[in-house]
Amino acid sequence: MFEAGEQAAVNLKYDRIEGSCSEFEKDEIKIYIEKSEKKVLFRVKGLVLDKKCKYCDLLRGFFGELARKHFDPKYYCKKGTECAIEGAQECIFIAEMVE
Repeated sequence: MFEAGEQAAVNLKYDRIEGSCSEFEKDEIKIYIEKSEKKVLFRVKGLVLDKKCKYCDLLRGFFGELARKHFDPKYYCKKGTECAIEGAQECIFIAEMVE
């Protein structure tokens, strides 16, 4: 699923990362991006989850590729650090610069 997320991000034809993220708004999913020197945080609100998250690996690949595509090819997105399944109000994915 991780690779499918990466491929989905590669296939998007937006010049700006905000354009890619706006695609989710049609489904009432909000994505907030915070960029620091070596990290990009993607805060995702509005995912419909049951008792198991089906999207984590897919979104991890997707957001990692978005960070590589729009900021720097050295970014890699690890597994989500906070998850709505674990009681949070949002899922957070962090793309970190890998040297």
